[in-house]
Amino acid sequence: RRMMNEPPPEEATFPDEPTGINTLARGIREATGGKAFGYFIRDSEPHQNIYAEMIDWQRPSGGRVFNAGAIAAGWALHADPNWAALLRNVLHHFGVRPSRR
Repeated sequence: RRMMNEPPPEEATFPDEPTGINTLARGIREATGGKAFGYFIRDSEPHQNIYAEMIDWQRPSGGRVFNAGAIAAGWALHADPNWAALLRNVLHHFGVRPSRR
């Protein structure tokens, strides 16, 4: 069992990014010297001040993926009505319907 702060195994490699990923939005903030973590929990500098990306991916083998790309996405549902509306639209697109309670 590995701990998050341990270096990755020597045989670990970065995977190639799959084709067909559509970037819908980017979370951008000025780099202020704070910590950011990349793949394998390595310290990382943000690329062009990008801290999160929202993506949509139609998988070649079938299925679809939506990723908000931000750890605080759940909190933003309450704090930002635009984000809540966007996520509601995504869920509707995926066929999720509200319960009738």
